[in-house]
Amino acid sequence: MNRGRRLAGFTLVELLVAMAISAILLALILQTVMSILNNWDHQRNSIHKNLDARAAIDLLANDLQAIVIRPNQFTTATGTLGAEWLRKDSSNAVQPTGGYLSSPAAWLMFFTIPVDLDPTSSPEGNICAVSYRLGWEDPITTGGKYPLLGLYRTTVPTATTFTSVLGLMGLAGSKGLEETYWSQGTVNTLASANFLIPHIVDFQLIFRATNPDGSTVEIPATSDIRLDNTLTVTPAPSGLQTGAKLSSVDILLTLIDEKTFARLQIVGSAEAQAALVKQGSRTYTRRVTISY
Repeated sequence: MNRGRRLAGFTLVELLVAMAISAILLALILQTVMSILNNWDHQRNSIHKNLDARAAIDLLANDLQAIVIRPNQFTTATGTLGAEWLRKDSSNAVQPTGGYLSSPAAWLMFFTIPVDLDPTSSPEGNICAVSYRLGWEDPITTGGKYPLLGLYRTTVPTATTFTSVLGLMGLAGSKGLEETYWSQGTVNTLASANFLIPHIVDFQLIFRATNPDGSTVEIPATSDIRLDNTLTVTPAPSGLQTGAKLSSVDILLTLIDEKTFARLQIVGSAEAQAALVKQGSRTYTRRVTISY
């Protein structure tokens, strides 16, 4: 055997170079895979947000298109306030504990013929009182440990609507929808059964009214609306005339994705929260015609 013959193989330097090149290639592959996964996750969240927003807006739009407003019915003996057919409060701010504080959002209360009402289970009729509002609650178990921001829709059964809502408002000296029923504690509008969609950070409604002379006035989202025998707007926009009627409403729902919602719970300052919501949210809109 020739002891002086050099055996074929790699030197230590060659092995180190090969390992470095392999590490670089592996890092590039891993970066590409992570980018693909992040894009897939982003698209999945975007699709979920689109589906949630569309489902919620479709349901609210259907309820508004089937709205029941009868200003001349249930008038009191003195001719003052009768039944209040629609109420919109604009100060429903949601204050999660240690988390994101929403802007003052809308709380909408009105009467409608719900598209999801089972006629066989409602022999008393088909008119229901309905509430839409933003809430901070556990969507699985009311009062549970895992609350989140969401939109809640509460539908009052027809029998209860006639006896406890319309019936009470038809009495002389009665108050409006919120005072007579929704704020009395008889129904929990934020119960888990009323949960509609998650991660809503803002819910606004911009109504439009048509004056007797045919002109149209936009009612700011910050105004409160009461519709009984007449339309009352507080504060009233310039140009709103006596006898004006609601003609349409713009629905605005602002959603954030799951990652943004999780980050909101650990961001302290209001400025940082607002910047995070602006970056990770999307507002969905729909205009609905109101006829009565």
